Amino acid sequence: MSTTTLSRTGQITIPRTIRERLFLQAGDQLELTFTETGDLLLRPVTQTVDELCGRLHRPGQTPLSPEDMDQAIRERSRDKGA
Repeated sequence: MSTTTLSRTGQITIPRTIRERLFLQAGDQLELTFTETGDLLLRPVTQTVDELCGRLHRPGQTPLSPEDMDQAIRERSRDKGA
């Protein structure tokens, strides 16, 4: 769980771990909605595929074929007992 503090001007800082997990960058828009139980849900506004291009790239990482990706997903699912 992450916590943050509300500033006098009504602003919050989203912790780095959350920003990284949601791939958030400065200028991204967020949608705030209340759930039926009264919890506040923060969700990134959907982006187009073109806007996401390159976000998963890691320097030095070898590109995988779709078959390799499928195999990695199967192995990871098996490891988690799915």
